[in-house]
Amino acid sequence: MQVRKCFLLIVSLCVMTVAALAQKRPDLSKITSAKDKIEAWRLYCNELMGTTEENNKKLVNEAKYGLSICPKDDIKSQAMFNLFIGCAYELTRQYKPAIYHMEKTASLASRIPKNSYEITALGRLTSLYEFINDVPKRKKNVERIIKLADTATDFQTKKLVTGTLGGYYYDTDNYEQSIKYKIQEIEFSKKLYEQDRKVGSRIDIGYAMSNLAALYSYLTRHQKAIDYLDEAKGYIKDHILRNGEETLYRNYIIAYLGLKNLDSAKHYYRLIYQGMEGVDTIHSLLSYANYSIGNYYLDVKNIDSADSYAKKAVYHGKKAAGADALMESNVLFGTVLYEQKKYAEAIRFLQPAAAGSFEFDKESLGNIHNALAKSYAALKQWPEAYSHLQIARKLNDSVLVAIADKNFNEIEGKYQNAQKIQQIKVKNIQLDTAQKQRYWLIAGLLLLLTVVVLLFIIYTNKKQMADVLDEKNKTLARLNNDLEEANQTKAKLFSIISHDLRSPISQVYQFLKLQQLNPQLHTEAQKQQLSTRIQEATGSLLETMEDLLLWSKTQMSQFNTNMQRTSLLPVVMQCEQLLKLNTEAKGIRIENSIPDSLEVVTDAYFLQTIVRNLLQNAVKASPENEIVRIDSFQEEALVVSINNRGIPFSQRDYEHILQSKDTGKGLSGLGLRLVDELSAKLNIRVTFSVDSDQSTTVKIHFPKTLS
Repeated sequence: MQVRKCFLLIVSLCVMTVAALAQKRPDLSKITSAKDKIEAWRLYCNELMGTTEENNKKLVNEAKYGLSICPKDDIKSQAMFNLFIGCAYELTRQYKPAIYHMEKTASLASRIPKNSYEITALGRLTSLYEFINDVPKRKKNVERIIKLADTATDFQTKKLVTGTLGGYYYDTDNYEQSIKYKIQEIEFSKKLYEQDRKVGSRIDIGYAMSNLAALYSYLTRHQKAIDYLDEAKGYIKDHILRNGEETLYRNYIIAYLGLKNLDSAKHYYRLIYQGMEGVDTIHSLLSYANYSIGNYYLDVKNIDSADSYAKKAVYHGKKAAGADALMESNVLFGTVLYEQKKYAEAIRFLQPAAAGSFEFDKESLGNIHNALAKSYAALKQWPEAYSHLQIARKLNDSVLVAIADKNFNEIEGKYQNAQKIQQIKVKNIQLDTAQKQRYWLIAGLLLLLTVVVLLFIIYTNKKQMADVLDEKNKTLARLNNDLEEANQTKAKLFSIISHDLRSPISQVYQFLKLQQLNPQLHTEAQKQQLSTRIQEATGSLLETMEDLLLWSKTQMSQFNTNMQRTSLLPVVMQCEQLLKLNTEAKGIRIENSIPDSLEVVTDAYFLQTIVRNLLQNAVKASPENEIVRIDSFQEEALVVSINNRGIPFSQRDYEHILQSKDTGKGLSGLGLRLVDELSAKLNIRVTFSVDSDQSTTVKIHFPKTLS
């Protein structure tokens, strides 16, 4: 037998707490704000709803009081309390006032954007119109729900609407549409949970899956139902048998009994009893669990076991909130009594169920009337038996039509499934082809990428080789330049040697030859003069060779200076000493005014060469019996000057000698070049000037850091 359950979708009123606690009426005089008063009264009404028959009747008046304290502009609260009143009337089977307040709720809630009260009220109106057999209103109501489904934008509204439509199509035996909307309800519940991540949203997914599983069990697809229940368990988690959740274990029992798996069904039966420990609030669920197992034993003709479970179902049905559980268990027990041939007792339990005909589907109600007909017939009460038999036949005829529709729907569903399977196969072939094309495309792209990488590597290697070759060419060019400079230096050296060394060596040779061939022809004075000339020529030769060696050294890249603090006076005096023969021969006197304390940072050997060459040129250029003056003074930095009379020698003459490719006809060319190169090494600047008296002054400018 199947009782038509009234599942109230009071989502916006919070999850109903099925409590054995005493509902205490709040003292609104202690609450100041109107908003807080309405909230307190809402919680109180929520505690009353669905707990006991007495509280359901009480809820009617209490919800009306809540409506009276709502401000006129508070549409949402007015809709809420009208919904409470409508639910209370429906629970107490007063359907006309229930319809009035549900319609009032839907009207008020339609003025509030994104409000679930309208959907909840419309869902309940669908069932209420069926109870009073008002088909036009029910159809119009469903059209309104479908319109809401089409225009809804938020997941919460879509979830409620699809859930309501799924229930409606189940009630009208349109199972294909019912499954469609119940699946959509699950999908929207998942999207809502992804959006808000609330525990309540997650549990709603489990509820929706459990309700879909119940539908699959009704269609005898019990394994499919178990698959959905297993998935639902992962969403409901520790809220099973808590806060009004009674669907999961009940639906497990139905599914396993449908598979004739009594042990698994009893496993969940025991879990329900374990959940009762210390709670004592789920008697309706316990009544239904015992009813289901008792009905199973009744179908297999195990009357004794059916009797045991039927009695337990009646026991818990009497303690359950509402009359549904007790009425259902009474039908089972009455049927068992009929099988035990206790016809009078059976009639006592079955007759009330037949009177509440709106609570049962047609098949179950037909079975009740059929059992009553047989019971009255066994007691030979023929008029009553005939009356119930007539009702049973009418109900069975309508059931046969429904079964035919159901079978047609199943056949059509199988056909559509076959079409969908064929479409899936075609799609799979297309997907395989697309997959292969994608693989070939990827392979082609990888090949192209490989070629590009190889070309890049080849280009990079060639560029590196070209760079190396270019660097080698530059190095070779530098070496060629160095070699060319070396060749030029060598040629220059040979030119100097051939020009500057030939004259003093020739003089020495001629003087020595003259002295060797005719020594007796020379007087002592002549011999002394000849010896002096040989000595002068030898000294000049020595100085020239020394300058040549030093100059050749400056042409080498490894030529380095040895900078250190040096006293200037000893360097100049040493140069004077080297030129003493030359100065004495010409009667030239050198006046040295450089102080003893004067020091510079320089290379003493190179500085001595510079001073010696400049002093030597001054001595050579000076007439006999003249004075060469050496002095020092400060300008921006230290300056040492050498002044002499004779042929003037200007800065222009100095620069001309340096720029000339030839060294000139005398030693002064090589000496001045040597002075220029050594002064550059020491960071010293040498300048020449001609004074007003036509004397020549050469200045040695030391840098600031060296003085």
